[in-house]
Amino acid sequence: MNKEYNPLVSIVIPVYNGSNFLKYAIDSALAQTYKNIEVILINDGSTDDTLDKIQKYASLDSRIVVLDVPNGGVSHARNLGIKRAKEENLLFFFDSDDIVDAYAVEHCINYMASNHT
Repeated sequence: MNKEYNPLVSIVIPVYNGSNFLKYAIDSALAQTYKNIEVILINDGSTDDTLDKIQKYASLDSRIVVLDVPNGGVSHARNLGIKRAKEENLLFFFDSDDIVDAYAVEHCINYMASNHT
């Protein structure tokens, strides 16, 4: 990994009633080999115990940010995640049922650094 290029990466994950599979998405986000991340979880008006689960994760890992909003749809939730991320952050979008390779963010950061993008 390029040690000189170390931007904060915001991983935005909108969630609606994802209680049964959300664990895998959060675990794969937190397991990224690139460690300068924050995980923004947007509870989009879930009617199951999704909010409880993501709040529990947030209490265990300071890199997790939780937004709880009335249901507005996945695009609206993603846009709220974008607004919450700092302007200079790089953004990654995961879905609440994704399992992402642990090297995904690191590979992208290395590619950007080596190509001066």
